[in-house]
Amino acid sequence: TSGIRIIDISNPAVPVEVAWYDTRPQDNSNNYGGCWGVYKFPSGKIIGSDISNGLFVIKTTIFTNVSSNNLTAENFYLGQNYPNPFNPGTVINYELPSYEQAAINVILKVYDALGKEISTLVNDKQTSGKYSVKFDGNNLPSGIYFYKLQINTAGKSGGFSQVRKMTLLR
Repeated sequence: TSGIRIIDISNPAVPVEVAWYDTRPQDNSNNYGGCWGVYKFPSGKIIGSDISNGLFVIKTTIFTNVSSNNLTAENFYLGQNYPNPFNPGTVINYELPSYEQAAINVILKVYDALGKEISTLVNDKQTSGKYSVKFDGNNLPSGIYFYKLQINTAGKSGGFSQVRKMTLLR
């Protein structure tokens, strides 16, 4: 019932609401189903759908997954964890493209809904290829968590960063 809210979690310790679109009708009746599906495309466009009013398309340039230096979202891939929701373990896949350097700095971290760092899964130099990392939420309560893949290019500004959401259900 709160519409579409866009949160910038590029700094998970300080999440910031950067946009909001009210999909709720004027009468605020009890039979309104609310916005039940939201998806962000790599182009920055966001679609949201609700039972009462159909599909909303929101175009924004508020956030991107990429900083410059010829690194594009098409070069990197951060998959949705599976299973999702999970209990207690899940797998996170990501891919690194060929790059002019032999290895690039890769950081993969997990955060809780308040932006507190829960775990560092990867903090290493890696070469191009496909990677799979297991995350164990055995000691965590049920809730929403975020994982962030960050690529840093040595000696250059810029890189790549993407965040995805996962749900732990007990």
